[in-house]
Amino acid sequence: VDPVDPVDPVDPVDPVELVYPRELEATAPSQWSYAGGDLGSLGVSDSKTPVSEEGMNLAWSVTGVMDAGTNIWRVPSSPLCVGDKVYYYKGADSTLHCCDVSTGRDMVSVKCESDGVYTMPLAYGDGKIFVATYVQPKSGGSYSVLKAFDAETLGQLFVGTPLAGQDVQWFMSYYDGKVFLGTYQGGFACFSSEDKDPEVPDEITEPVWAIESDGFCNEIPAFFGDRCVILKRGFNEGGATALMIDTDTGEVVDALHFDREFSSSGPTAYEGRVYIPLMRATDRTMTVEQIEELGQNTPEHLAIRSYEITSAGFDRSTERFWESDCELGGTQCMAVIWNDTLYIGGGGKTMGSDEPFWVVDIAEDGSMKTKSVFRDLQTKGTAAVTTAYATEENGYAVYIYLMEYGHVNPGEAADSTNGYAEIFVIRDSDFGSELLFKLRPQPANFCWQSFCISEDGHILVKNDSTLFCFGTGSEYSAKDVESAIDRFLAMAEDGDVNMRDYQRIVARYDGLSDSDKAEVDNYRSLTGMLVTVTLKAASGDVFIEAPRGAIVDLPDVPVPAGKVLTGWTCGGSVWESYRTPVVEDVALLPVYADAVTVTVAPGNGPSYTMTVAEGKVLPYVHEPERDGYAFDGWSGSDGKAYVPTRTAVNGDVTISSIWKKVSELEFDADGGEYADRSYTATYTRPIEALPEPYKAGCTFLGWYYGGERYEVGSVYPFEAPIVLKAAWSENPERTVSNGNGFYVTANFDDDVTVTAVKASNLSSIAKQLKERIPGADCMSVTIKGEGVTGDLAVMISVETDAPDSDSVSLCYYANKEIHDVVGKVSGGRLSFEAQGYHIGGAVQMTIAFPEGYGVLDHTG
Repeated sequence: VDPVDPVDPVDPVDPVELVYPRELEATAPSQWSYAGGDLGSLGVSDSKTPVSEEGMNLAWSVTGVMDAGTNIWRVPSSPLCVGDKVYYYKGADSTLHCCDVSTGRDMVSVKCESDGVYTMPLAYGDGKIFVATYVQPKSGGSYSVLKAFDAETLGQLFVGTPLAGQDVQWFMSYYDGKVFLGTYQGGFACFSSEDKDPEVPDEITEPVWAIESDGFCNEIPAFFGDRCVILKRGFNEGGATALMIDTDTGEVVDALHFDREFSSSGPTAYEGRVYIPLMRATDRTMTVEQIEELGQNTPEHLAIRSYEITSAGFDRSTERFWESDCELGGTQCMAVIWNDTLYIGGGGKTMGSDEPFWVVDIAEDGSMKTKSVFRDLQTKGTAAVTTAYATEENGYAVYIYLMEYGHVNPGEAADSTNGYAEIFVIRDSDFGSELLFKLRPQPANFCWQSFCISEDGHILVKNDSTLFCFGTGSEYSAKDVESAIDRFLAMAEDGDVNMRDYQRIVARYDGLSDSDKAEVDNYRSLTGMLVTVTLKAASGDVFIEAPRGAIVDLPDVPVPAGKVLTGWTCGGSVWESYRTPVVEDVALLPVYADAVTVTVAPGNGPSYTMTVAEGKVLPYVHEPERDGYAFDGWSGSDGKAYVPTRTAVNGDVTISSIWKKVSELEFDADGGEYADRSYTATYTRPIEALPEPYKAGCTFLGWYYGGERYEVGSVYPFEAPIVLKAAWSENPERTVSNGNGFYVTANFDDDVTVTAVKASNLSSIAKQLKERIPGADCMSVTIKGEGVTGDLAVMISVETDAPDSDSVSLCYYANKEIHDVVGKVSGGRLSFEAQGYHIGGAVQMTIAFPEGYGVLDHTG
C-alpha cells in the first residue's frame, strides 16, 4: 500500500495512464426514487405537501382487481416520483406506466409480464427504472427477475439472472450504480445498473454479488460508504442476523446475531450509526423451539438496537437499546430519522399487530427515549416526513403521513378481507406531537404501503386495491428557500447538520429564476459556512464543498492504471467518510494497492477478467452451470482453492471451475412400485434423495448395488449411472385391530395400523353405496404401514351379534368403482376379502354393511 506523498501530488498533466470511474446519471435531491424515498435520506422530503384536510383533494387514482381469498393481486403498485413523473406497475394488464404527477395521464407505458404480487417493487437510479418481476413456473417453485428500463422511453435495457425464493416484498433500492433486492424466502442480490450492451434489450446480467438466506422482508440496506448493512429474517435461525457487506465484492465484513429477535424490515443509517428494528419475543423464557412452533402467534414487540459503524463492522461496545411496551406487537416498518428524532410504526405479523406508532428521541450517544406514542395508529407503512414548514420558531415542526393497516367492516367476521383504512397526518416538533386529521379514501380497503411525496408536493399512497394521488402541487418560492436556509443555519448552531438537507436547499435555490435568487438574502450566510474537502486524485485535485459539521460521501475518482483505490487518509489517519464530520478545510490523500488480475475460466463459456486489490479477498463470482455436471468450486493456477468473498488474492491468478459428474440413477424395484420422477447423484457427494418403494405384503430392506446398500447420505463413488435394485422381505400373516372389534388380516409388518370411521351420509360415495344396498351402514377404513398396497388382498372382520351365515351381500368403494363381495358370519364375526385404493402411503376403502349387523359400534 502506497499513499500519495502530500508534498508531491500527482501532476494532472503528467502522462499517467488513468482508469476513469463509471459515468452514472445523478439523482437530483427531493425525488422519491424508491419505496424509502429520497436517496440518502430515508423517508424525508422537503416538498410543500398539503397539511390540512381541505388541501388533501384527490387529483387522480388507479384501481385494480383484488381477491385476497385466492391470492390474486391485479392491482397498481406503490409509486415512485421523479421530477414531474410518476412510475407505477399496473397488475391488471401487466404494464409499467410513466404518467404526469398532476393529472395521472400516461406519458408512456410498456408491457412487463409478472405473476400476481401484492405490490410490485420499483426503484429509480442512473436514469433507469428497475422492476422486480415474479415468476411461478407450472413445474413448481418461484423466483424473481430484475428488469431494467430507460426512465424516459421505458424501453427495456437488460434483465437479471433469476433470484430464488418468493417475491420481493415491497422494497428495492438503487445506490451508487447498484441495485439491491432480496426475496421473501430466498437470497439477496446486488446488480450493476450498467447497460453493458444497449443494442440487446433482453441481455442477461449476472449479479455483482449474491448471498443465500432464509429470506428478507421489506429490506432496504443501510449504506456506509462502500459497505452496506442488511438483515436476514432469522425465522428459522433463532433470530435475525445483521450482515455488513462490502458492496463491491460481496464479502461479509461482520455479522451480528440477535437472540430471539426477528426482522421483517430493514436498517437505517444516521450520523455514523445503524438503527435496527426487530421483533423481540416478549416472553424471554421461551425457547427457540417454542417460538418456531408458535410461529405467527408468538408474543412479540418492537425493539430497536443501534451501533456505531467502523471499517471493521459493528462496534458492539456502542450498542444502544430501546423497546416498546406493547405485548403483541412487532414491526414491518423502517425507522425514519430526522433532527435526532426517530419515527416508526408497527405492522408485525401477516395480518397486522397491536404495535402503535412511536416517536423516539435520539441522544448524542445514540441512546433512545420515547417522546410520544399514537396507540390508535397501527400501521405497516414507513413514515413519510416533510421538513418544508420547519422553522426554529415552530420547534422544527415536520408533517408525517401514514396510513393505518385498517379495520374489518362493521358486521363482518374478524378474518374478513373486507375493510377500510384511514390516512393519518401528524405534526411533530420540539413542542410535542399531535394528530392533525384523518381521511378515509374511497374505494376503501386495507393498506400496508407507505406514502410517496413528489418534488412539487403531491402525496401518493396505495391501499390494497387503489393508488391515490392527493394535492395540487406547490413550487418553492424565494421566501420558502430563505426560510429553509434560516432553519438550516439555526439547526447548525445546535450541532445538527444534514448534508442531504443542504443539497435539497441548494437544488431549490438553483431552480429559482435569477430575479428570485436575488430575493434570497441569507444565501451568502449558507455559503459562508461551507468548508472544502480536497481529494488529491491522480487526475488532479477534486473539490467538494459541504456545510461545516456535515458527513460527506466521497465520489469516484480516476485511478492510475495498475492501481486500486482502497481508501483515503487525512493527517496520516484513515478517513471514514460515513462517520467523520467535516469541521474544517481538509485534504484527503488516496491510498492505493497494486492491482492484480483474476482470470475466471468458468468452463461453460469464454474466460473473463476481474481486477482486485492485492491482498484483498476474491470478489463474488457467479457459479457457472453445465449440463450433466455439478459445480464444485474454483481451483487457482497457483495450486490454491479459491472461495469467493473469503480467499485473499496475492497475485495474478487464473481460477478454473471444478466439475463433478452428475448421473441419473436407474432402479429395479423387483416387483415393487415407486414415485416416477428423476433421481440424480453426484460423484463423491452424498446422495440427496432416493425413492421409497412399496410392494404388496413386503417390507423394503433398501437399495443395493454390487452387494452394497445405498441410502440417502451415502457417498456416490461413480462417474456413471448405476442400477440400484430393491431388496425385500416377505411379511408374515398378521391380524391388526383398531381396538374396538374391527380386524384386518394379511401379510403385514408389525407397524401396520387400521382405523374405521362412520362415513358421512352426505358424501357422494356413501350415496352410491346406499343405492346398491338400501339403508346400509357405511364405514370408511384406512390401513397404513409397510407393504400395504392396493395389490394386497386383506381379510376384513368385524364383531357382530348376528347369527352365523354363509352368505352376506356387501359392497365397497375403491379405485373409483363399487365392488360387490359375499361375506360370512362365523363365531360372532362378519368377514370378507377386499382390496383397497393405495393413496398417500395408505390403503383406503368405504364399505357398505347391511342393516342389523351393528358394525358402527366398532369404529375407532
